[in-house]
Amino acid sequence: MKVEWHEEAQNLMAQGNYEEAVNVAPNYPYAYLMRGIDKYNLAVKQSRKYHKPNEPLYEEALADFNKVLELDDSIVWGYMMKRYCLLKLGRKEEAHDATNKMLGK
Repeated sequence: MKVEWHEEAQNLMAQGNYEEAVNVAPNYPYAYLMRGIDKYNLAVKQSRKYHKPNEPLYEEALADFNKVLELDDSIVWGYMMKRYCLLKLGRKEEAHDATNKMLGK
């Protein structure tokens, strides 16, 4: 599936405003990808700070990566980030499945 360029969403993402980018372009997978990566990074930082996983943030990021793949299943970063979230959540079998889908197996 070819994704149309969305200039307004791209400008918002360049400013770090991922939430607004998703609102402006709800069918633009890269807006969800960037918002998910932002949430994932925040979850990692908080996990390190408090020495325990921030499961709600990983779940939110995972939902964004699932949306990326729903909109365009050719975006490899969606699978990679989904895999990372699933591993952080201890869902190894699902992470393995995501890896296989990414590799086309």
